[in-house]
Amino acid sequence: MKKYSPAILFSLFLLFSPLSHAQFRVVGYLPNWGTLIDDASAVDFTKLTHLNIAFINPTDATGTLAPTTDLSTVVSMAHTNNVKVLASIGGANLPTYYSTLLTAANRGAFIHKLIQFTLTYNLDGIDVDFEGSAVNGNYEPFVVLLKDSLQAHGKLMTAAVGTWFGGSITSTALAQFDYINIMTYDKTGPWAPYSPGQHSSYQFALDDITYWSGRGLTADKMVLGVPFYGYYFGTYSTTYFWSQIPSLAPSAINDDEIYFLPSGDVLYYNGLLMIKRKTELALNKASGIMIWELRMDTHDANSLLTAINDVVDNASGNLTPTTALTAPSNGTTFAEGTNITLSADAADTDGSIVKVEFYVGTLKIGQDLTAPYSITWNNACGGGSQNLTTIAYDNLGASDTSGVSTVTISNASPATAFGGTRWGIPGKIEAENFNLGANGTAYYDNTATNQGNFYRETAVDIEHAIDANGGYDVGWTSSGEWMEYDVTIASDNNYSISVRAANGNSGTQNFHIEMDGVNVTGAISIPATGAWQKWSTVTVNNISLTQGDKKMRIAFDGGFNLNFVNFSSTTAITSSANASGAFHAQVYPNPASGSATLSLTQIESAETRISLFDQLNREVKVISNGYFYPGDIQVPFSTSDLAAGIYFCKIVSNNQTETIKLIKE
Repeated sequence: MKKYSPAILFSLFLLFSPLSHAQFRVVGYLPNWGTLIDDASAVDFTKLTHLNIAFINPTDATGTLAPTTDLSTVVSMAHTNNVKVLASIGGANLPTYYSTLLTAANRGAFIHKLIQFTLTYNLDGIDVDFEGSAVNGNYEPFVVLLKDSLQAHGKLMTAAVGTWFGGSITSTALAQFDYINIMTYDKTGPWAPYSPGQHSSYQFALDDITYWSGRGLTADKMVLGVPFYGYYFGTYSTTYFWSQIPSLAPSAINDDEIYFLPSGDVLYYNGLLMIKRKTELALNKASGIMIWELRMDTHDANSLLTAINDVVDNASGNLTPTTALTAPSNGTTFAEGTNITLSADAADTDGSIVKVEFYVGTLKIGQDLTAPYSITWNNACGGGSQNLTTIAYDNLGASDTSGVSTVTISNASPATAFGGTRWGIPGKIEAENFNLGANGTAYYDNTATNQGNFYRETAVDIEHAIDANGGYDVGWTSSGEWMEYDVTIASDNNYSISVRAANGNSGTQNFHIEMDGVNVTGAISIPATGAWQKWSTVTVNNISLTQGDKKMRIAFDGGFNLNFVNFSSTTAITSSANASGAFHAQVYPNPASGSATLSLTQIESAETRISLFDQLNREVKVISNGYFYPGDIQVPFSTSDLAAGIYFCKIVSNNQTETIKLIKE
């Protein structure tokens, strides 16, 4: 029998045992462009293992690293609590000096200055946060040499990495880091205001861990990144700190999305439950959690840092909750359009249930936060067999999924009005409220399932509309698809039809409207709007309609997103020639120091307001508010009165809004 030394046995224990609290990393980033000591004083260091100060960058082409005010004090505060402190270099917008400093001729001298800075401020290492095109041919030789130099002084070297540029990081470069902080967030954001969605989903975390595992990294080398902020899309695109979110809606703390805010926008973020679930994932598949960034947290019972700590503290003892769907009974049949009550039991023996979600297939149709757990499935539809389940979550993020209860929904035959009442003309008809009935009877869709996975369990593809009035839109449309609506036309008249649509294609897309099988509009053209959630209104006038009950069909002759059609018996204002948002905007230089220039091209004659907003959505500077004549415009403005940080330059002109991210150095 082979014998092992105590040291080898201990190593094997670490390799095959779950990470202990002491081994699990909790890495928090803290920006240095604010009041560093005040920001650090608000942090509970007992819940951290590592603090990354972002960003320590050269101030000139020689690689000089200027003294960072109050850094020594913050390092001392962290070390008192056994928290390691690293200087994070780089950032999303690297200073231009790096392109020279990382070359073979200069990297040695620059690394020497980094080492001196590390020793001077008693730092524990360097975090390399180079992104995108900054990960080039100079990246590997730089990190190899930096690693040797740091290791000689017993210092750490880590990296912030994104899967989107992971292919540019060579295996040799990747092997140099003591661990990597995976930036599993910002899949979309305010810099792309018409590409909305969850920027940091659980699936995104799973995919990132799978990717970096496939690159050869073991769990002890991976730290999973989580956001302490959300993105708010639509009329106003901006960042919300977690500290602002709990007060926005009663269920906000344990949800990840808030719909139908006053402006009609959607806020995507990670709430307490998602942060706890990701911490559980990191305990099982990685070696820690990374936070961007600590200033954004609350300092009360809703603290995300505390949520992480609670899960880590209870990693080996939290019992999984239980749940069961109690109604409706398996095998029950309902007529389409029925309002069905779903009920569930849920229990947690060592904690509490914080939320029970109800699903039809993969479509979440509701949730309940308090017992007895029950919701109503309004206007049940879909046809055929439908699988009902519940998911219960406990206070530490553990979850349980119930068994399946299968019910049958018999399609309405013949097709009838959704909600039981015909839609009136004149009036607005929401695209998603098409008739009840089977595919080919009430609607026709080329795909078998709802690709948007919202609102109705039918083949029609429905998603949340990031538009001024919120609601839903029908997307993923294509030629040959159609939807029908039971309508009542009030009188014989000429009507104007305003169509709210978004077209992310490069060219015009058409559709038409039929009444009782007769094409009454001819081709209605939807111009390219620039993105699938960039909305414009197209109006057609003098459409002759006759009084009575009709079946209205919206028939697609191309692909675009449709929010609603609005019938009016008076002539509506036609859409502007700039409905596609033709003007383009750019800020340079970016990052800016003392001044910058906003370049506007292809702008139309219009009242135009240009202003800067900070990350709290506060308007901090009005650059211009007046009438612009058509053409290309250059608008210089000063940034010397702004504190260093991230801002959003918002341009509102001719009912179009563009937002540009601006970095003030």
